[in-house]
Amino acid sequence: MLAPWLLRNHRLLDRWFLSTAFEENLARVSAIATLTEVEGVCAAPWTPTWEHYYLSAIVDAATVRFEWGARTESGDECNVSRLRHHEMGIVAREIVSAHPRAALVAHVQGVGRSLLDIGHRKWYPMLTGREWETTGVLDGIWQRMGESLHIGAVGDAFHALWLERVVRIPPLAGVLWWGLLAGRIVLWGLCGRGALRLWRAQPVAALLLLGTIAYFIVLPGPIAYDRFYLPAIPAVMMLAALALRYPQIA
Repeated sequence: MLAPWLLRNHRLLDRWFLSTAFEENLARVSAIATLTEVEGVCAAPWTPTWEHYYLSAIVDAATVRFEWGARTESGDECNVSRLRHHEMGIVAREIVSAHPRAALVAHVQGVGRSLLDIGHRKWYPMLTGREWETTGVLDGIWQRMGESLHIGAVGDAFHALWLERVVRIPPLAGVLWWGLLAGRIVLWGLCGRGALRLWRAQPVAALLLLGTIAYFIVLPGPIAYDRFYLPAIPAVMMLAALALRYPQIA
């Protein structure tokens, strides 16, 4: 199925590849997340800090290394752009290869943020017409707790949770935040129960659904926004439905 597209790409650009999306994401996302992790810099994707790292570590490095300003570039603008993206991908690949542990940590942290984002920032403006930031509470409460737990300050971590999500939070925002969190916990619990029941009867089907869920959740890494894991939701709901509908699967 993929062979015709591979042949087409090889004829156009004289190299075998399926898609340039990998090189683009490697340069724009994975390499930058790796560098910020190595240097201990907190930078969310597409913020000024993130873009600074991209321009200095990827674009400028590729410009010097491959002599973009000195060489004669022929062909249409699209091919020139693809060649430059390929060269930036080479630079990015070397960065990730030089710091595999930091790359893994940055990727896992991105996945963790997506799993902890329970949707309150979307629902609160829909219900009130005001952005979540107007509540005045700390948005990154999980990161705040993680920092305290990292140094062994367990009491401080839970005090921060109590202060930011019980004491200071407006009533509607609190109901929304805790309600969505409870709903997500229940949904994942039902998903696990359904997967276990399906595994006992049809392990291949269970592997297919669990693999689909894992693929769409884990793959995006540092940019694991909700739009990336939307394809996994039907699989989660199918497993949750199995947990609710059938006492057992014969």
